[in-house]
Amino acid sequence: MNQQDQLTTVGSLPNGTPSTGPLPATLTRLVWLLWVAALGVLGVRLATGESWSLAGVIAVDGLTVVMWVAVTFF
Repeated sequence: MNQQDQLTTVGSLPNGTPSTGPLPATLTRLVWLLWVAALGVLGVRLATGESWSLAGVIAVDGLTVVMWVAVTFF
């Protein structure tokens, strides 16, 4: 009976959190800023209703803007 009541541990727990530095926080803020910018572009797109294009190289239509917002959010 005594052997079944004992708890088995696999390893020791870490003694604190490791220091990761400022890079993860900076990248997180950058992604949030990109998402806010994508929301701004979506708002402009909804207000004007026009597509943007650059000499046939790139075209930014409604689907492109919605994809920007979705990808930067997730």
